[in-house]
Amino acid sequence: MIKSNKRRLLELALFPWLSFSVPCLLIPVNAQETYSLPVFDNISVKNLTTDPKQSWLDMLQQTITASKKAAIYGYLAAEYREEGNFPEAISYWDKAAKIYEIENNQASLAKVLADQSQAYLSQGNYRKSTALIFSAIEIAESLKDNTLQTVTWGVLGNIYFVQGNYNQAIIAYQKSLTQAEKINDSKYVTIAANNLFSLFTARSTKYSTELKASTAQEDKEGIARLSFQSKEDRKSALLMANRAVSKSPGGIPGFTALINSISLSPNANYLLRAQNILSTLPNSRNKAYAIIKLSKYLDFNQKIQALEWAKSVSESIGDNRAQSFALGAMGNTYEQANQLDKALNFTQAAIIAAQRDEDSLYRWQWQAGRILANTGNNERAITSYTNAVSTLQSIRSNIVVASNELQFDVRDEVEPVYRELITLLLDSGQVKEVLPVFDLLKLTELQDFFGDECLEIKSLASSQLINVKNNNETRVSSVILKEKTYIILRLPDGSLKSYPIVVTAKELEKTINELRFKLEEKSNPEYLQLSQKVYNLLIRPIEADLAKTSTTSLVFVNDGALRNVPMAVLHDGKQFLIQKYAISISLGLNINSENQKLEKQQVLIFGLSIAIPPFQSLPYVQKEIKVISNSFKEDIFLDEDFTLKVLEKQITTQKPSVVHIASHAKFGGTAESTFIQAFDQKVYLDEFERIIGKNKNPVELLVLSACETTSGDNRSILGLAGVALRNDVKNVLATLWSINDFSSVKLIEEFYYQLKNPVINKADALRQAQLKMIEEHPSTWGAFVLISK
Repeated sequence: MIKSNKRRLLELALFPWLSFSVPCLLIPVNAQETYSLPVFDNISVKNLTTDPKQSWLDMLQQTITASKKAAIYGYLAAEYREEGNFPEAISYWDKAAKIYEIENNQASLAKVLADQSQAYLSQGNYRKSTALIFSAIEIAESLKDNTLQTVTWGVLGNIYFVQGNYNQAIIAYQKSLTQAEKINDSKYVTIAANNLFSLFTARSTKYSTELKASTAQEDKEGIARLSFQSKEDRKSALLMANRAVSKSPGGIPGFTALINSISLSPNANYLLRAQNILSTLPNSRNKAYAIIKLSKYLDFNQKIQALEWAKSVSESIGDNRAQSFALGAMGNTYEQANQLDKALNFTQAAIIAAQRDEDSLYRWQWQAGRILANTGNNERAITSYTNAVSTLQSIRSNIVVASNELQFDVRDEVEPVYRELITLLLDSGQVKEVLPVFDLLKLTELQDFFGDECLEIKSLASSQLINVKNNNETRVSSVILKEKTYIILRLPDGSLKSYPIVVTAKELEKTINELRFKLEEKSNPEYLQLSQKVYNLLIRPIEADLAKTSTTSLVFVNDGALRNVPMAVLHDGKQFLIQKYAISISLGLNINSENQKLEKQQVLIFGLSIAIPPFQSLPYVQKEIKVISNSFKEDIFLDEDFTLKVLEKQITTQKPSVVHIASHAKFGGTAESTFIQAFDQKVYLDEFERIIGKNKNPVELLVLSACETTSGDNRSILGLAGVALRNDVKNVLATLWSINDFSSVKLIEEFYYQLKNPVINKADALRQAQLKMIEEHPSTWGAFVLISK
């Protein structure tokens, strides 16, 4: 079942999504188009029955040549491929390949290898897929067969595309297009142009996403570069769409070309041509998906008729998966028209059709939950949402693959399920049931950020969460929802309370981003008004209940934009929050906070004080290192001695309890944009994790004293928190923005001095260090945050 789910999620990525009006519904319809070549030798198909597979199997019982037997194997493989049964298809291609190898029929062998490569790609086996297609390319080039080269380079482009290797995919697709134009084959020219359209569109979207982060950072160079690249790719996409339409070969390639062009600019003539093409095609899964895709551009009545057609096509070929998408799309269409009874009926039918297809099942369970909530039936809606969450958990590893490699956006396609369920539970007063769902949301965010399933979560039984007690610690969880935000307290006695905050997600994000911007401006007093505003929103409603407890420490499990500002700087009009409580942050995830005392004192210090373009020098790094040496015995590796090789060797052999890195570090919205600058190179997050993971003893404390997170990107902190959670690092002390000056040296000195006291834990040590500097502007002391496991 796991392999099947993975294949289906990969199939979703191989096809563009059909987006309805919000909330969107996603339907697969050929993005990277597959390439096919006939491998059959003069076999009559006149007497095929309505069951082609059985006809081919019957022919195999006859006395036929090996060559014809190989051709029949190819036909059978193609039939199984159409059904989505890739393992069976591959087995028949294997049989055909063996015959072609014996007969030294290199051209037919290359065709089979290309088909097998695409089948393995659909299963997510990139290594096997790549090996097969390179063998096919080698044969095609040795034969100087332009048609074979068209196909094989196109398949290689597909492989690169689904892995997110856009530059290599462009090279492969352009080689395919060049070969197709040499032989003037309109079908293959159209397929190559369609694939280049999809690729340029995807890369343009990627650049646009990165542009938002650069804009938030006020990175003028990045803004100019990404804006130009995004526009250029949109131009290239338009060029490819026009080239594909000009060939107009018919079939799925011709249909896709017309739809691509319509997506850029409505065209009634193209829409009619697309409908006519589909009416001539035999029934298949691809035809059903194409009809669903077409329905996006039709009015309500035409859309319902088209979806009925897609449903009929799916039923005729016995394809429950395609049928579920047709039924689900009909449910979504009625939902958008506010015909909720019909919407629910079709959605429930989609759920039945998708029972063995979890990656589509959760979509219809989610849709049913939305519809039920809109009818006011919250109890049934909660049940449906809960089922969707359960289904998502069963395919979690496959979602990680899809999000990491296949442009499957977890933030749009998965996270809303959790947030909408949380909304229903909180509105129904079911606070106890919220925290397990909230923890699953945090886990999903973290796994999407790192692109793997390394972190496992402990049991999410709500009873276990409730019974966790700490006489002095209160956990403060924030849940940002579209129309309001909730604060959930888990008090020292284990009891729970929730507080609705009437502020929209957009309003809160705007305020938080403004506060972050003002905090980074040294000596600017304008932060104070915003700091008090956020305090009044988030802390004022809970302060009376906090005062009734023995709370001395707050652990914030923040959501969304709230991760971008330090809670210590919130101000009640008289004093900062840090003056009342020790403060740390956590991802929650049912993992106890471990602000333990520093028992071992093996400290490794790595620093970079000199300029490494584009980074400027950090002149206070040497002073910072000196003050640490006053408190602990340490090994120091500065400037030229701070290399990747030295970092790995020292952490592996010394088994430190504290690792202190005073160097430029950037934590962006993805693992790929997160790194620490060593003397010789950037150490990206995956490499740093690999090194930290070699330390057999848990690291008590990791300090990154000159790092910065991307303002405006609420996922940046996930890199810092993830390092702790995934690698048994108990605490991370880091800065949200870079402040390397004498103030940071003073704070670091006091922090380490406090740690020498055996009764002081790390949260208290940071608090004491910040209190000593409380009269200074919070741009200095406020940047430091403690992330506890």
